[in-house]
Amino acid sequence: MKVRWLAFAVSTFYLLLVLTELILSLHGKSLCPETSCKIVSGFAGSQREMLLAGTVYFSLLSLLLLLRKFPLAALLSLSGISAELVFLMRQFLEYHTLCQFCLVVAAGVIAVAVFSFSLVRLSLREVFMTASILFSFSLAFLLTRIPVSPITSDKVLIYSPSCPHCERVIQFCKEQGIELSLCRETNVKGILYCLGIKGVPALLVRQDGEVRIIEGEGNVVSYLAGLSESQKSLIPELFQEEGVCSVKKKCE
Repeated sequence: MKVRWLAFAVSTFYLLLVLTELILSLHGKSLCPETSCKIVSGFAGSQREMLLAGTVYFSLLSLLLLLRKFPLAALLSLSGISAELVFLMRQFLEYHTLCQFCLVVAAGVIAVAVFSFSLVRLSLREVFMTASILFSFSLAFLLTRIPVSPITSDKVLIYSPSCPHCERVIQFCKEQGIELSLCRETNVKGILYCLGIKGVPALLVRQDGEVRIIEGEGNVVSYLAGLSESQKSLIPELFQEEGVCSVKKKCE
């Protein structure tokens, strides 16, 4: 029965670890200061929901082990491995990075799964079914993955529907007949972090094989209108010193 208590101890440890990260995330902090963690969080867009799911997962796992429900614990462990497999593959193949905190949690999921399966007797058929399920999850991911594509348009405006500065820039483009592609900031949070963009509107312009970043309502309109610094006063109503909405806070 030492294996049971070892599995319970590992599961409880990871429960506290994930719960701590969840609490820290509510205050804008994290146990993982690495850039890769912030990039993955930006791309995933559901950090707190995933941490909450992890907290529930390890809570149920610890409870099942405590109550000696080993078959159910093994089944739950299988679902955990499947979820981690899909998430890590998405990081590696689509985000092109791996979150260190995610790797630590994945190690915990695998460890508890190994202990849980050692507490039940599996026939060859059950082992085959387990392998088939994991293979199916991997295949489903590979067939439905959406890789991050490079910028193909010459001008891309990253905006937020709740940003008044973005709204004025878009209206200006409509009135002047300026064509550009629109991209909501919620769809590219990981990219924004990588580029160091902290607010919208932000215009990405492809020039000579490189991408130029122009931030702020006034600067974007000035560029699109082809105005120099001395000519900005021609459309003063569009140029404000605070012409940016933060991607982290609601813009007033």
